[in-house]
Amino acid sequence: MQNASSDAQMDAIELPAYFADTGNTNRLQESIPPGEPFDNELVGELLGPDLRRFDVVDGVRKLRVPITLVFGRSDPGFFVGAEIQKMQTNAKLLVVEHAGHYPWLEEPTGTASALKAAAGAMP
Repeated sequence: MQNASSDAQMDAIELPAYFADTGNTNRLQESIPPGEPFDNELVGELLGPDLRRFDVVDGVRKLRVPITLVFGRSDPGFFVGAEIQKMQTNAKLLVVEHAGHYPWLEEPTGTASALKAAAGAMP
């Protein structure tokens, strides 16, 4: 495991894990409205206590609606889609081929097409 001693080193470790093309990293900041902070630590502080009590697996099992999952092929959490499909046979996995964790930023056209197709197939 590599330890980061600076923000630049942290970026070098994390960014390739979340973006299929690290050239898109600036697009994440562009997607945040002006004046809005992008602070994962703050989000963790606000949501952490609730998320620790929330059983995602139980929540997914109880869903009785169509489920559409959108994952970038290079998303470090891509395996989660397959796990959800095991629990919910009504889950449809849409894969955005040339994207990581942020497919709507890396491949906006592909992501929009996949979502439109999924919406068009709904009853």
